[in-house]
Amino acid sequence: KENSGFPELAKNLFFQNCNLPKPKEIGLTSLSSDFKSDTAIFQGVTTINNLEKALEYFSVAAQNPTFKDEILQTEYLSLKNRTLENYNNELAYINSSIDSVIFTAPWKQDTVLYEGIINKYKTEEIRNKVLEIYNQFYTPDKSCIFITGAANPEKILEYGKKYFSNWNKSIYNIIIDNQSINNPPEKKYVLVSENFSTDYN
Repeated sequence: KENSGFPELAKNLFFQNCNLPKPKEIGLTSLSSDFKSDTAIFQGVTTINNLEKALEYFSVAAQNPTFKDEILQTEYLSLKNRTLENYNNELAYINSSIDSVIFTAPWKQDTVLYEGIINKYKTEEIRNKVLEIYNQFYTPDKSCIFITGAANPEKILEYGKKYFSNWNKSIYNIIIDNQSINNPPEKKYVLVSENFSTDYN
């Protein structure tokens, strides 16, 4: 419970990495992030010509999380204030109770009743907790990359190797509900359907 809320904070900081260029400078016309009870989703829109730059952008955000002190404090206080507001919301308590039963991920509560986030933390403590989230969950063995559009598969593979091949797997043995969750064996999956457009083959 002491870390509740920090996974969402880590999501909110993803595109605020101080190592990242301005999105429009590399042809990213749109960026968005979403947080579900057990998943963080990051999306970007670009052109085929700027695809490599976009993948490099996402690789830096995922692999090298670096944030300025003022950004950490601003996002932390924003989430903390929103959490305190939810403590006066009866529906938040009901949804939180349901989520705590259904979801086993460490970020169970989609309703933002985060006990951990309302504590008082120094900037370096916030940074350490956020980096711990990245080291545990923002790893290739727990991530997927989806690319839609008329992109060249060979080029995508080339870019993937170039920007993500050094991405380290999680070194943590995660314990959830007193059970150890080890890294799953490596597998490859191919989705096939007659409904898929041949334009994207």
